[in-house]
Amino acid sequence: MLDPEALINLNPALRSHPKTYVGGVYSPACMTGDSRKFCAALSKWSAQAQTCTFAWNTRVEEIETKDGKITSILTSKDAFTADAYVLCAGPYSAKLARQVGLNLPIYPIKGFSVSAPITNHALVPKSGFDDVEKLVAISTLGDRLRIASSAVFAGYNLGYKPGDFKSILKLAHEIYPEAADYDKAEYWAGLRPMTPSSAPIIGPSAVENLYLNTGHGHLGWTLACGSGHMLAEAVLGT
Repeated sequence: MLDPEALINLNPALRSHPKTYVGGVYSPACMTGDSRKFCAALSKWSAQAQTCTFAWNTRVEEIETKDGKITSILTSKDAFTADAYVLCAGPYSAKLARQVGLNLPIYPIKGFSVSAPITNHALVPKSGFDDVEKLVAISTLGDRLRIASSAVFAGYNLGYKPGDFKSILKLAHEIYPEAADYDKAEYWAGLRPMTPSSAPIIGPSAVENLYLNTGHGHLGWTLACGSGHMLAEAVLGT
């Protein structure tokens, strides 16, 4: 637990607004990273070292079943058959699961983020910084400052407008006014696969050879490696 002085010593940018926070919780083991770079490197390693084949830009059209088992996956490019199948399609998992009679409690919740080039590394947080009251998370990704916030129930709509980022930019200007160039910020909106309990769904399903790894909400990458390990044990029956 940090008092205001300790919090400011750890996060010098807060010195310009010393009364904004009365304290904080610090976790030395907390780290941030770039999930996109991680996934790109992992897919390359998988293809080279693990004889794994990826079918990029391929759409699942139909899931064929017989006697309570999946027999093949028909896609926009080809048909795929396997001993075991894994459904891991984020917010679209519920749509695909309905083809085989599964009703997954996964809902698309739209979130927003802003990424701005850092102009002063001395002022940005050394690790992730979360304001749990304003529901804003801030992290440093190389030369970019990433600020994420908001949750909107809008179905599968991926659109956004400037006003959606108003509260995010307001907090960024309050806490880190001189840390990044917000005039050159990039905006993003994406869907989080949320369950009512916020817990993911991992393991075997009611369909004999179909396994689930989905519903991770906004913690997809945080829980990815552990979820993958659990899933592998489920498929192998260990």
